[in-house]
Amino acid sequence: MTRQWLKRQIISYLPVFFLLTFVLLTVMFLSIAQLSKNAVVSANGVFARHVQQVVDYNLKTTERLVLNAVLYNEKLKQYFSADDKEDKYYWKYEISNEIAKLKVSNSMIDSIYLYRMSDESVLTENMLTPLVKFGDQAFIQEMVSSSPKAQKWSNARVYQETKYAETSNKVVTFASRVTPPSGELGVIVVNVKVKAIEQLVNEMSSSSDVSYANLIGTDDHNIYDPQNTGDGKQLHQFISSYTGWELHTGIKNEKLYQFGSWVYYVFFSIGIAVLLLGTLWIIYTARSNYKPIQSILGRITSLSSKPSSIFQDQSVDEFKFIEAAFEDLFERVTEYEKEQEEGLISKRRHMLKDLTDGSLILQEAEWKKEMSSLRLSSEFTYMCIAVVEVDRYAEFGQSYSNRDQYLLKFIINSVLKEIADHYQIEIWAEWLESHRLCILFLTQADLEQSDNNISVICNRLVDWVQKNLEFSITLGVSQCVADSAQIYHLYDQAQMTLNYKSVKGNNQVITQVHMNEIQQGEAYKLIHYLRSLSYYFRMGEARWKDEFEIFFQQVLEGMYAKSEVYYLINDLINHLYREIMELSDEFQVSWKRDILPRMNNILKGMETVEETKIQMLDVLLHAEQQFQELRDTRKHHALMQNVRKYIEEQYSNPELSLKHLEDEFGMNGKYLSFLFREEIGVKFVDYLSQVRLENAKVLLAETQLSVQDTASQVGYTNSMTFIRGFKKYFGMTPGDYRKM
Repeated sequence: MTRQWLKRQIISYLPVFFLLTFVLLTVMFLSIAQLSKNAVVSANGVFARHVQQVVDYNLKTTERLVLNAVLYNEKLKQYFSADDKEDKYYWKYEISNEIAKLKVSNSMIDSIYLYRMSDESVLTENMLTPLVKFGDQAFIQEMVSSSPKAQKWSNARVYQETKYAETSNKVVTFASRVTPPSGELGVIVVNVKVKAIEQLVNEMSSSSDVSYANLIGTDDHNIYDPQNTGDGKQLHQFISSYTGWELHTGIKNEKLYQFGSWVYYVFFSIGIAVLLLGTLWIIYTARSNYKPIQSILGRITSLSSKPSSIFQDQSVDEFKFIEAAFEDLFERVTEYEKEQEEGLISKRRHMLKDLTDGSLILQEAEWKKEMSSLRLSSEFTYMCIAVVEVDRYAEFGQSYSNRDQYLLKFIINSVLKEIADHYQIEIWAEWLESHRLCILFLTQADLEQSDNNISVICNRLVDWVQKNLEFSITLGVSQCVADSAQIYHLYDQAQMTLNYKSVKGNNQVITQVHMNEIQQGEAYKLIHYLRSLSYYFRMGEARWKDEFEIFFQQVLEGMYAKSEVYYLINDLINHLYREIMELSDEFQVSWKRDILPRMNNILKGMETVEETKIQMLDVLLHAEQQFQELRDTRKHHALMQNVRKYIEEQYSNPELSLKHLEDEFGMNGKYLSFLFREEIGVKFVDYLSQVRLENAKVLLAETQLSVQDTASQVGYTNSMTFIRGFKKYFGMTPGDYRKM
């Protein structure tokens, strides 16, 4: 390439450089303008959230102030529970005085009054009057007839204390019924000044001097008349989850906002025009500079006596034309050899897959013929199959790219062949699955020597991978046979041994001989551990950890296959789920949201029982801590735990009942039963029956007491009731249980 050509290229593309520079500067300016516009929107969003939080906070504070007064102010509570007598004038005055104190304690409150349902009377800070003469009669009647779960705060409305009052105030109202344990005896009504809300919002709006805010009730009417919105533009709209009101916010000066948008679009249009102009300039200069290259390519093509596809492909880079032509020549020379090698590799893999699937069975003559075509040794005295499985294959796939995985698998094949060569054993190894390598060993030694050599090779391979790579492998090895027609049986044996990896662990060799020595347990015998573990966990008793240890120890000692272990762990998750669903809503939500997904993920990625045990225990300990924190926040948790302990100590008392607990703990029996069900997750009568039957089971197993005496010992006065309850709970009669 001459200097003249270089100068021509520089002159051709220099204008494009200036155009692109201008475009970049334009983009930078547009970005700044857009960021400024976004900052305005973001700032207004922060302002809107602040306004909503402040309004909701003040209303919630007012609500809590009044509700706490109703719950803890004895004078207000007496108004709803006492009869209205003429000699209690001073008492009424004191209650009115308490209402006045509540009003003074919060500057936003306009008025407060109490409505008593028993005689339909209304008490304000100024008077006691019948409902029919009260100015707010219609609102009270609407409140009483509506659902208790209706909206807490009303929309803006007009309030008059008497029907003929000359003045009225615009307010928003919070009304609440007086609820258990006192019963639905009346209604407390709090009116908050709309002016106070308006002043609160306007103070925040004036401080920003840019944004405005407006509140709209659920009836689509303004809570207060908006001011100082000017020619503003609305940017945000929120609905309060507490009041249901809509908050509209925006900026007061829309022209400033529109100016930013106008500048953005003008410069964006200029940038597009410049890009189009630069594109046209590049096309023009490229076509002018391409003519000499096109002339050269035409001459090379015309001189080719046997044009190939490389010369006819119009998409080829012209500057790589000659290089591609040479590469095409070398490819043609080596193409045949490459096709032969690739075909042989593919044929070997498919052949071994057909043999292990059982879809192809080769007798001796056929075996020798096929091995010869595959360039493999066909001579053997005994053959054996081992299946290599990459441990934690999901992590392996995430840690390495496809190319690295292929390289690591190639390394394993190479190391295996090198180890086998020392023992003069022929191997045929193929990755029939992405995570499993099938190895066919062909040995000409006797049976004992063959078993020993194959075992040594497999163990050396496991050790080498552990020491030199960042993952591990586990091998399942079949027995040795002398018949090539049994390959698919050997493969099934090797796969079967790998099923026990979950209980025997990773990074080892599991042989068919080991499996023949295993006495497998019966999974159904572990169900009672799942029940007791789940029950103790729900009850918050530390005994669940002991049951957890026993359950997993039994799984390990039982030598269950991976499929059985999977179903046992899944059954554990289901038992825990059913028990937790007996608890209150906050426990159920925590379990479904945080705990259950983690347990399902552990089950999905299960490798070994030991690892699964550690992971599950960690999740359950975390759940136990969460549940304890929830229990500590509940008001009646400690009391109900005392009730539960009392039941466990006094279960043998035949007089133990809700009436007995009512006298013992000084609480209404029905309310105590309700709290017990909420905290413990089971009805009182069911829990009492459960404690008695569990203790009866111990007596039946450890003593020689008769069924009638056993029933009496655990608090049953009628032995038939005891027998029916025992059979329903344990699925068998007490006599049948004692015979087990």
